Amino acid sequence: MLQARARKDEMNIKCPNCQRPNAPEANKCIYCGSEIPTANLAPPQEQPTETRETRLEKEFPGETLQRLFLILSPHSPEPSQSAIEGLARLMGWDTYSARLRLKNPAPGILKAFDQIPEAQNFCQQLINLGIDAYLMKESGLKQVGEKQIALSAELKEEQIIFQFENQSPKDLSFKDCFLLVRGRVRLEGELGKKLGKSQIPDLQPERDKLLDRLIQRRRKKKIARLEIGSLIRAEATEVELFDLYSQPDHQAIQVIESLFDFSSIFGAEFQARLLGMAKLIDLLKSKCPNLIRNENFNQVGYTYREKQVERKTIWLPRNSKARSREKLHNPYELFREYSGIIYLHYLRKSRQK
Repeated sequence: MLQARARKDEMNIKCPNCQRPNAPEANKCIYCGSEIPTANLAPPQEQPTETRETRLEKEFPGETLQRLFLILSPHSPEPSQSAIEGLARLMGWDTYSARLRLKNPAPGILKAFDQIPEAQNFCQQLINLGIDAYLMKESGLKQVGEKQIALSAELKEEQIIFQFENQSPKDLSFKDCFLLVRGRVRLEGELGKKLGKSQIPDLQPERDKLLDRLIQRRRKKKIARLEIGSLIRAEATEVELFDLYSQPDHQAIQVIESLFDFSSIFGAEFQARLLGMAKLIDLLKSKCPNLIRNENFNQVGYTYREKQVERKTIWLPRNSKARSREKLHNPYELFREYSGIIYLHYLRKSRQK
């Protein structure tokens, strides 16, 4: 009891006039009424919240703090029954889901790890089952995820010169073209202003739902008054795009049909965007003898999950910004990651040769 009282006296502040103890938060002395200076009081220290990076720093001091992605390569022959059952056991799936994942025509993220030994152990178990799997650093995937959006291009004899958004040109030799990844995505909002902005649904109150119904009714009336052939402002845009990778550079050149000026290549009278994408891809196929083409984006499934999803979950809160949820509601972000995985996969295969 005496020790507790002594600790309490140490926390108290003495009045500069009468030298009597006062509470730490007191501004005036309760005995003589003199002012107690608070300049020398140390502000309370906030306890730092433990993040994933700080937790990893404790577990792996001095190591690079980033996640490891386990990439599952396409299984070209028919997967064996032992491989299907082994993958189902490791992932907690049924054999039907494991078979579908092994027959996927494109590589993809199977699992994410924070701990290096756990990732290496899991990867080795898949290799022992005869499944081609490997680990990829998160930083490497982010590096190739950045794209240079081309607005126009000019053809030369042995190269194509792209013009980017910042008006800077880039010469790309046809012999250096390595990989073309093609896809079709749905972008929310106006494409020119909100390229790839994620729209995560939120649970709206009943009054907002009623207001939405009134807005939709007014919109239908306006559409009914329009003449046949008039353009209707859309809330989302579906576009075709492709990423073009070269051997010397890890950053892809991205061509989006709604932003690219195809008349710079095919003449001033050419304005058809869908036909322009097809003609430009055919041109690259004919000019680039070693070009690898991947057009499976719209045919593969999205299987990577950060945590198990409950069936009763029918909406996602707006404050939840997990990468897996963002890609689930944003096809453009999913395409960016898919394109990077495809590039690193073929780069790995070329180095193995």
